[in-house]
Amino acid sequence: MHSMETSRVAVMGGDERDIYLINYLQAQGFEVYAIGFDRIGYQIDGKLLYSLDTEDIDFKAIILPVVGLNDNGDIPASYTTRKLNFYQETESIYPLPLVLTGKSNSELDDYIKNKDGKLIETIDLDEIAIYNSVPTAEGAVLRAIELSKVTIHGSKSLVLGLGRCGISLARLLINMGSEVTVAARRTAHLARAEEMTAKVGHINNLQDYISEFQIIFNTIPDQILTKEIIEQINNEAVVVDIASGQGGTDFDACRKHNIKAILAPGLPGKIAPKTAGEILGKVYTRLITPYL
Repeated sequence: MHSMETSRVAVMGGDERDIYLINYLQAQGFEVYAIGFDRIGYQIDGKLLYSLDTEDIDFKAIILPVVGLNDNGDIPASYTTRKLNFYQETESIYPLPLVLTGKSNSELDDYIKNKDGKLIETIDLDEIAIYNSVPTAEGAVLRAIELSKVTIHGSKSLVLGLGRCGISLARLLINMGSEVTVAARRTAHLARAEEMTAKVGHINNLQDYISEFQIIFNTIPDQILTKEIIEQINNEAVVVDIASGQGGTDFDACRKHNIKAILAPGLPGKIAPKTAGEILGKVYTRLITPYL
């Protein structure tokens, strides 16, 4: 492997998980420069940098936050009071090095292409999603415990969808002593659920059996828990929706029927920032290495 002594990486903005990402990369031998962390510099193993624009440093990679950029190119940064804009910061850099971001957009894609850079969008990488499914599952269960009047042990719970997060969530609930039902469409997912000792149901006839559950978790980013379905839910039940985007729950209908329901996005960074940051560090080390 290429020596990392001269492998300089810039981490721009972010939240608590990015502190742990910086420290992880530094421990791997990268020389990490942190931009947008001036308020908590003492927690960081890397070198604090005010701006990329003022330095003539040969970076091998620039890492942006998991949430990506705001519409005008501003970088979300929890630990600085100054505005950090990616386009202004990198205006004088050509060619751009490898850029890693959770989410991209067409403007960022075009900008990096025009500067002969390489962009890797990481949000949909299986590797990250599988690692993140554990803190996501734990966070979802924590939210359910906070909302519910019953223990997980002995409860009847429903998991909608058996993708990467659904598998980790169903397994955790089973291990905690809940009687778990998994509802899915794909026969392979239903077979997997049975193999995990969960009961199974089909999404298409949810209204026939959803009333029996005390805790309901949705992982599917389609409108699954519609007004008609919610009318059938026991009004003491709680709903925790961890699907991406706007989730898959009609929250207005939940309010109308006095059902406690929350959308809980971005759980790894909120529940377990150290784990989430080190997951990114592990994956980003692998992604950056070919460009050294």
